[in-house]
This record gives sequence, structure tokens and C-alpha cells, in this order.
Amino acid sequence: MNFNIELYDRDGKLYVKYYQFGKLKRKSLKLTFTKINLSYAKKNIVPTILEKLIKGEEVDRKKVTISHYIDIVLENSLELKPSTQRLYKIGAKYTLDYFKNFDVRDIKVSDIESYIKTLKNTLTAKSIKLYLVPLNLALKQAMKDDIIFKNPFEFATKPKVIKKEVKVFNIFEIETILNNSVGKLQTFIYIAFFSGMRRCEIIGLKWEDIDFDRGLISINRCIKEGFIGSPKSGKNRVIPLMNILREHLITKRFGKYGFIFTKGKTKEPFKDGQTYLTLFRKLLVKLNYEHRGLHDIRHTFTSLMIQAGENITLIQKFLGHESLTMINEIYAHHIEDKNDTVNYQKLLNFDTKINLKPENNLFKVV
Repeated sequence: MNFNIELYDRDGKLYVKYYQFGKLKRKSLKLTFTKINLSYAKKNIVPTILEKLIKGEEVDRKKVTISHYIDIVLENSLELKPSTQRLYKIGAKYTLDYFKNFDVRDIKVSDIESYIKTLKNTLTAKSIKLYLVPLNLALKQAMKDDIIFKNPFEFATKPKVIKKEVKVFNIFEIETILNNSVGKLQTFIYIAFFSGMRRCEIIGLKWEDIDFDRGLISINRCIKEGFIGSPKSGKNRVIPLMNILREHLITKRFGKYGFIFTKGKTKEPFKDGQTYLTLFRKLLVKLNYEHRGLHDIRHTFTSLMIQAGENITLIQKFLGHESLTMINEIYAHHIEDKNDTVNYQKLLNFDTKINLKPENNLFKVV
């Protein structure tokens, strides 16, 4: 019986031909004809074909769908934060809506670029970048399993994310915003301007996290999209409680326990900071200030702290950054009013000395 199996080039593609059941069969291996792919086919594909010919089984490539590998990615994501899991699920849905039952070996660079082009119709470059992650991970897993020889995602042109210009508030604007806000919105803004905390961390604050006697704030949780998790860095941190913020919180304190920001009269926290973002933007419109978000308050805090000459490591601990890289790249040059440094330095005047203790990642007030 003739078990001769031949690999050959056809229009730049790698093909295989063999005889089975008395008929000559030619099949594309869906690979470009290169020395590397030729070697790969000889080592991995030809032996499989030969085995089936000997057994008298129909030779056909078993389909390995992209959905199979997307399922693996989603299963692995269960160890990640709930917010990250949600992003993976959204990205997975976009991927499967486009590629459906594609064989993972058939996905080409051009397919991925066409997919990205469709996403551009409804999504920003930043969102596209996030939602492409499951596809990339799925193809990486297929490579790990020797299903594909290279990851086409790596060679596809992805949209560039253009960083927005950091817009900060000056001292006059800070005072005006604080004086014109009321209720819990005012408390939320006070915490944001005088701690540099992320909005999900502010929403997650409890009264027991505020140590009025020692002058410390413990940042232990972040509430985002309804999920209560650890802060973005994955680590809890303790930061100094500025005097101006301490004085404000003492007047607003209505209990020793529970979340500071709750829905109406309930004890339930908000699922995210969207409510306060909406109220904040309405306040800016009322004050005839340009459109900015709550994250711009965090930028303001950082920029003014740097301009005021505060220790860069102290600022890093305030913000909860893993390293100083982001601070060095983004901040420290966005102050328009030279008097801001003098004014804000007064706001940063602590009555107590603060010693940074790197070994336990805490601030000790002495």
C-alpha cells in the first residue's frame, strides 16, 4: 500500500498530497510555505496523517475553534479581580461575535486588523486595547499548545491610545468648588482634593478607616462596578490625614462605623463613583468651569504636592503607585499660577512630623 506523503508549495502556501482509498488528495495546511513551517509540518502534521492512513481512518484536520481558547482565557480570569473579569467577558463577547467558529489556525493578521476596524466604529482606542486582551491571550495559549506556530496578534496594527492632556485646578478653583458644593458631594470632593485617593477608594471608605486621634486614613478597599475589592495596586495603604480634611470630616461624622457614602438612608455603599462624577460635572457647569473629571482632582493633588516640594516617595504612597514612573512621566509641570505653590504649601502644613517606614509600607505619626 502506498503511504507516500508529500509536502509542496502552491502559490506560497504549504500543501500536502497523499493517496487514500485509491484517490489522490491534496489539502492546504493553512500555512505559508517557509522552511520553518515545512519543518513544523514534517514533525507534527505528517506523522498524524501517516497514522490515520495506516489505520484506514479518514484524514481530516480536527477543528480547533477560537471559542475553545476564549473559554480557557475566561476560566483563567476567575483568579483575577471582578472588574478585570468583567473586561475579559466583554472582550470575549466582541471576539466571538466577530470570529464565531473560526478555526484558530485560520486566523490571519489581516483578520485581526479587520476585526479592529469594526471595533473602531463604536469604541475608543483605549477600550479597544482592553477588549483585545482575551484574543491575544487565546492565541498565546494556542501557541503554547503547538496548535499555531506564531501569534498573528503580535503582527497586527493596533490603535494608538493618545494620552489626554492633564488638566489641573488652581487654588482659586479649588476654593470655589469646595465653597459651592454641599452635603456628601462636598465631603467627597474634600477627600479627593486632600488625599489624592481614587474615586473607587473614596466610595469604599468606612468611618472606622479614619483615625482622627493619630491622623491617619487606612485605604483598605475599592468599590467598582458593584464589586468590593482591594485598592488598584492590590495592596492596602495608610496615608496621613491632612488637618484641613480632618476638620471637615469631624463636622460631618455621624457614626463610628459603616460606609461614609451610602445610598440615601440605607447602609449600602454605591456600586461605583458615577453618582458623584455626575454631580461634580453639574457643579462645574454651574460654576462655568471647563469639563473635567474626578480624576483631574487626583492630578491636581499630585501636581501641587510636587510643586510644593513634598517628598516624591511620600506622594507615591499617597497615590498608591507601585513605582515612581507614572509620577515622573505625567506630573509636575501643569501649574499655571506660580502662587499656587505658596498657597498649597500652607494646605500641606502638618502639625505632626511624618516618618516614612518603607519596611512596613506604613506612615508613623510621631
